[in-house]
Amino acid sequence: MSEKKELLTDKATGLPLGQIIGLADLNEIHPTEAIAPYGISATELAFGDYSTGRWAWEFEAHITLVDPIECKGMLGLWKIPDGIADRIEAQFMERITHALSLTQPYASLVTAGEKVFETRSWKTARRGFIAIHASAAFPNESRQLCFKEPFASSLERIKRDLEAA
Repeated sequence: MSEKKELLTDKATGLPLGQIIGLADLNEIHPTEAIAPYGISATELAFGDYSTGRWAWEFEAHITLVDPIECKGMLGLWKIPDGIADRIEAQFMERITHALSLTQPYASLVTAGEKVFETRSWKTARRGFIAIHASAAFPNESRQLCFKEPFASSLERIKRDLEAA
């Protein structure tokens, strides 16, 4: 019987790094100036850059993988290698072909549904489920956000939900 390899996690926060941690259904993309004034919570505003000229990628369904998949990410929206796509399909029962790498804490927030919009400087025509990859890189300024509100409360909720599952 083989032992399961321990996946990379950040020691200070416990957040996963360098792995596909979940899936999110990319429903629509909006210009940020069209949505920021309407119904965006203060928490959601804190989680993104809603300045003029950017795009808000709206995610609906959010799924955390039971078994995260170690994998090297890439910039932008990238094609998942076949072997990794096979492993996602084994858990999700659907073929997912593309992934988006996000630094933490954003990857965990999107995967858990705490962050509905991911803001980008570019848009895509792709819709449907995409894999969310937690980047192996974890800049110090992003790590420090994990200990400040509203990030700390949201991450604590995610941790409680994962422990209860």
